[in-house]
Amino acid sequence: MSRDYQWIDNQQELAASVARWQQQSFIAIDTEFFRERTYYPALGLIQVADTAGIYLVDPLEMTDLASILRPLLLSTTTEKVFHSGEEDLEIFGRLLGEPIRGVMDTQLMLGFTTGEASVGYARLVEARLGEHVPKDQTRSNWLQRPLTDRQCDYAANDVRWLHQLYPALRDEVVQQQRLDWVQAECAWLAGKVLSRADDQYYLNLRQGYDLTGNRLWLLQQLALRRETRCQELDVNRKALVSDPDLIMLARKRPDSVAGISELTEIRPGVLRREADWILDLIGASHTVDKSRYPEAIQGPLPRDRQDDFQSLRAVLTDLAREQGLPREYLMRKRDLERFLLERVEGNEQFVPAAWQGWRWALFGSLLEQRLEDRLHQASAATGHAP
Repeated sequence: MSRDYQWIDNQQELAASVARWQQQSFIAIDTEFFRERTYYPALGLIQVADTAGIYLVDPLEMTDLASILRPLLLSTTTEKVFHSGEEDLEIFGRLLGEPIRGVMDTQLMLGFTTGEASVGYARLVEARLGEHVPKDQTRSNWLQRPLTDRQCDYAANDVRWLHQLYPALRDEVVQQQRLDWVQAECAWLAGKVLSRADDQYYLNLRQGYDLTGNRLWLLQQLALRRETRCQELDVNRKALVSDPDLIMLARKRPDSVAGISELTEIRPGVLRREADWILDLIGASHTVDKSRYPEAIQGPLPRDRQDDFQSLRAVLTDLAREQGLPREYLMRKRDLERFLLERVEGNEQFVPAAWQGWRWALFGSLLEQRLEDRLHQASAATGHAP
């Protein structure tokens, strides 16, 4: 392939390019990064396509990357077009310290218009443009310099076809009157990657759902401290203390390094370095005040609510089919379970955060009516008030 991309490795040239890109109605954008052992993705390359060409931006040569890109990434008049861009949004969001704006994601757009979720970029390009997109460089080292010609060609192709595909995809979304849905979903996704609270990570550890009281507090604190340490050391969670090991520590509360070693798979070198804070938290858990106990972890749905769950899910399955949407676009199992449990417990205003906006407008009244009907049927059968 001819080298039809421009390499940008100085800030003056990047600033001039950003000024031009801000005059465009949209640009296609992608990143290449390395994250096998680190907590944060290490940005190796930024690719951009506009009406004039393709640009490969070397972030390793930029000392003021955030301030140069900020006007573009926060612009709402120039759409930034990604394909399956959640990790890219995290990279740019962390770079700026706030969510980027004007995001469009072609993978999401396809789901809203075709009813098919998670269509890969190579498959999309081949189906729409008849072009083959090699994926042989996906796991190559994007931090090495110089990049090989094959890496640069691969990177350029990730935005080359995306820029060509986007106008037609956007037209399809507009024709189906779902542009507002797509924009809202992309904005929510851009914000979600920056809104994860470290002290809430423990809620993801669903195998620890049976922990209560001071053991639950301990799990929360262990998970929080691990996040802090992973960020400080820039290592991934498993390289420090795995999720199963956190749960085991909270459940058994060993009181010595030897006890930790016996119960967990923490590597000896890591344990020698990290044991003090683990043991300190375990010790503190024995005297922590009840007022500090955190929210319980959502466990498996009780058996006596399984039929209610299946009934509510059937509503969403039928609606998704009627609307030509993937069912997973409407709900996650965990959100539906939480909705059911909260409403049954009397929290009549509870709506999962992910359902706010277009989702709740689409199916909120249907779910509420179905659940009300089922609860009345159950109360009539037992003679108790719902």
